[in-house]
Amino acid sequence: MTPLSHDTSPTPAQYTVKFDETGSVLVEGPGVERRSQIHTFFNDLGISLAFGALLPPHLADLLDITVAVYVADRLCPRRPRGAPRAHLDELWQRRLTVRLPLRGAAEWSPARRTKLEALLGFLTDDEWTFKFTNERRELRSSETQASFLPDVPKGDVSAALLSGGLDSLAGVVNELVKHPERTIIAFSARTNHRIGIYQRKQVRRLTELFGQRLRHVPVELRIEDREPHAYDREDPSQRTRGFVFQIFGAVTAVVAGSRVLHVYENGIGAINLPYSLAQLGAQATRATHPITVGLVSDLLSDVIGEPFRVTLPHQFTTKAEMCAVLHQTDIRSLIELTISCDKFPQRVAGRPQCGICPSCLLTRQSLLAAGLRLPEESGRFRHDIYTISGPGAVARMYDYRVMSAQAGALVIACASGDPWAALVRRYPILFDVAADHIARTRQDLRPDVVALYARYSVEWQQFGACVRESIGMAA
Repeated sequence: MTPLSHDTSPTPAQYTVKFDETGSVLVEGPGVERRSQIHTFFNDLGISLAFGALLPPHLADLLDITVAVYVADRLCPRRPRGAPRAHLDELWQRRLTVRLPLRGAAEWSPARRTKLEALLGFLTDDEWTFKFTNERRELRSSETQASFLPDVPKGDVSAALLSGGLDSLAGVVNELVKHPERTIIAFSARTNHRIGIYQRKQVRRLTELFGQRLRHVPVELRIEDREPHAYDREDPSQRTRGFVFQIFGAVTAVVAGSRVLHVYENGIGAINLPYSLAQLGAQATRATHPITVGLVSDLLSDVIGEPFRVTLPHQFTTKAEMCAVLHQTDIRSLIELTISCDKFPQRVAGRPQCGICPSCLLTRQSLLAAGLRLPEESGRFRHDIYTISGPGAVARMYDYRVMSAQAGALVIACASGDPWAALVRRYPILFDVAADHIARTRQDLRPDVVALYARYSVEWQQFGACVRESIGMAA
């Protein structure tokens, strides 16, 4: 007699996301209660008008695919409503099928689609399948309207992302200060009006300081026509945001005549080792991971038809080291115009950041290590890590505790007889980072990575001591 199977392991939720030629979307799958169509909106006209060039069909298709990825990632919940609570932690992976009409579907060969699917698989841990059709699409304004007075920057030109966060600001300032003749094309994606406010403030101040050497190209991207409270049912992980920003930034760079896009992310944030053993795969975001950046570069080179590189200029730099350039008096005030928070916006008047998520903690740690701790700094945060106490304090200190534990593990590994081996034993993803780097550059990054984590762990110890002292005094 065959025994009854007691295997109740959950299977990945399966979704189909269908787009038509007008940009309308239909989502089918578990936990998606609505069947009415919604729409996506993105205005890329600024890219073509900035440089007086129409967006060619193959780049317009690439942006349509990118937006489709963003929408599918948002609208398909990882943990569908009604799923057994006992398996919620296991329900991370999804199987996503995206159907999308393109101008040149035939150009997306099986090999190119495989590159896209592999990239997104690494970035999100999901299984992606794309099915493209040749259908007449409504042309966007970026494909039909060009400026009568094209203004393509000449000479030393660089393209970069300007997100509104501290890293991207520090990276742009570093570039402008160290290369006085360079013009930077800074691309910003705005998925909500709140982050746009900070981006605009940064651009105004940077223009005051550096004049027209900063060329800002913003693009809005949003989901429209959602039912009331639909946002609360969407997936909050948003693992494709880094992909979206890099592709849009790269298209901006290409239209401007560049074949390189700089992503200003510190090395700790780029590799983003898991803070605890409970984080698996892309649960520790890989938005600017070195492997992600390499895979994006490969895909872009294939689509464009010539080499294109997305780079991490500060891959072996800590956030505090990146911020050193902000010491100058006239530049220092820019810090107050940045937002780096995993839970932004807080919707608390005058306190846009939570103060206790990893991004907030890294910001405070880096400013302290760089000697840039401001008197009014704590006023930006809903919770001040230096004075946290009272009911709920233990829960609010969770991210601080796991980050401190990670820093302690890094100290021990870096002080061992074979630091690299010790790091890889605890964080196997570092082996893949090193192998990928060697395959692409023929250079061994292991000494640089060890030195990076050794410096960071010392910085964090300083921060931890300050937090403990402050909390003790407050208590």
